[in-house]
Amino acid sequence: MEPSTETTANTERKTKLCRCCREPIALAATRCPKCQGFQSRWWNGGFAVMTFVPLLFFIPLFFVLMNTGHLHSEPEVPFAQVKSLLTARDVRMEAETPETPEGSTVHYFRRDVWIYGTLHNESDYRWNGIELLIEFKDAQGKTLDLANVSLSVTIPAQSTLDFRTNCELAVNPADVKTVTASVTDAKKPYR
Repeated sequence: MEPSTETTANTERKTKLCRCCREPIALAATRCPKCQGFQSRWWNGGFAVMTFVPLLFFIPLFFVLMNTGHLHSEPEVPFAQVKSLLTARDVRMEAETPETPEGSTVHYFRRDVWIYGTLHNESDYRWNGIELLIEFKDAQGKTLDLANVSLSVTIPAQSTLDFRTNCELAVNPADVKTVTASVTDAKKPYR
């Protein structure tokens, strides 16, 4: 027996067909109880998965990546405020002195020298990318040469660290009597 037209019309007003499985569901339903398919055309199929889900991942990732450099490269405390707590001590220089060939009137010397010393960090922060200004002086205390050197080290808070670096002099290393170093810059690494 076929349902009457009146019953069919009444049923159609109370139900609708699911957009996914085509089963009858309540007219106000936003999700099918059988297949769990959303009834809004924007949430059906792969549109939501292919559009909104990646956006939910990439938008926060974009902001994290954009802010990473800003958050991690700038120290909470500027280096200028703790500059006096990061010092280089016991600095010394070693240079190789090649032998002068017999009968030569020219004095040979190598301009490359090794600088040794100890970094002292008395601050509560660890620092890396340390920049040193090395000053070479003669016996009278007159500055003969300056060198800017970058150290690729990380020094922990409240600690000391021995360092070794090399640089090239513009003067004869034999004329240098004292070597001093001062820390001119450093970066606080991210945690």
